[in-house]
Amino acid sequence: RDEYRRLLTMTTRLRDNDAYGHMNNAVYGEYFDTAVNQPLIEAGVLDLERSEIVGLVVQSHTHYFEPVTCPGTVSVGLRVAHIGRSSVAYEFAMFLPGQDQAAAQGGYTHVHVDRRTRRPVDLPEPLRRVLTEIGPASTIES
Repeated sequence: RDEYRRLLTMTTRLRDNDAYGHMNNAVYGEYFDTAVNQPLIEAGVLDLERSEIVGLVVQSHTHYFEPVTCPGTVSVGLRVAHIGRSSVAYEFAMFLPGQDQAAAQGGYTHVHVDRRTRRPVDLPEPLRRVLTEIGPASTIES
């Protein structure tokens, strides 16, 4: 847990469980997406409906170690692994209550694009500052 700068606690939902009685693998991405977007919205660098620049997921992965179920709560740890010119690599971990070892770990990469043209753009400085606060991060300006 202590390797993640930001932790967000969320309540699992009934719809998260699949036929096998645990959270379906596709659902983890929804929790991870919330963990990324919430701090950006709170910091005022992302407006889901109006921002001219948006981050699109171009790569993702998740490793599963322990089942997560509903009802319950989870804490999702978030950190920024890398900040590039137009891209950001995030890393996540999902923790069950009272556990220091992750039930799942993963990450994804956003490429920031112009909302209309879908062409990559440089990260705006206000966004870059927020991402640096979520770090630790390596930064490459090329």
